[in-house]
Amino acid sequence: MTAHTPFAVSKALAISLGSVLLSSVLVANAHAAPTALGTEPFTLSTKINALPNIMFVLDDSGSMRGDYLPDWAGPYQDTISGVLTVVTPAHRFFNGAYNGVAYNPGTYYRPPVMYTNAGALDTTTYPSMNGQSAATGGDGSATALLPNWRAVKLDGYGIQSTATSNLEGNAFSFTTVAGEYCTSGQLRTCTASATPTGSYTFPAKLRWCTTFVRPAISIRATLASPTTPMRACPGRARRPLRSLVSQAM
Repeated sequence: MTAHTPFAVSKALAISLGSVLLSSVLVANAHAAPTALGTEPFTLSTKINALPNIMFVLDDSGSMRGDYLPDWAGPYQDTISGVLTVVTPAHRFFNGAYNGVAYNPGTYYRPPVMYTNAGALDTTTYPSMNGQSAATGGDGSATALLPNWRAVKLDGYGIQSTATSNLEGNAFSFTTVAGEYCTSGQLRTCTASATPTGSYTFPAKLRWCTTFVRPAISIRATLASPTTPMRACPGRARRPLRSLVSQAM
């Protein structure tokens, strides 16, 4: 075993740092040459026009079919010991403030964009689900005057699924009303309030406990038992601190 003196270690560290800095300078000077970007979708070309230093990547793996994001936001149900069990309560799973891909009534969802071979906008291949016909989310009785949403496509592109769903009477979502407001989007310095107050202007619809000893704040949800309080931080690190949940049909 070789015994390194503090001087020897410092010298070795200095040499290593010098090598890293030199490498950084050399790499920094090795820029890629300028290149022209593509002017049309790849689907309109007979060959891929992307040059070697440009990558266009689409993820079509099975995880893209997931209906929750991040990973801790779901699933809604799972089979446990042979029994289909609710894993994530509905007021969280169907809540855009908790599940990033849950339906949010405050968001306008645009239909998929498509262009013709001539470069013109194509609104017929992926039409908006306005419920006015069988092609736009309605059933055979749907008209412009009497639209319905009884056969809405599950996948607008028809790649991962070609099935439809009846949304009438089945579409619902939950909304979280902030019970705390914070001084920044990092949601670290907050105060209990139902409205913005002074410098506390950032609503904390979802905030994580930082320690196991942080005081718990109860929340009440407008569910089957609206008067039953739920502990916000019962000894776990990943729980919303404070919120009020309401349901919208």
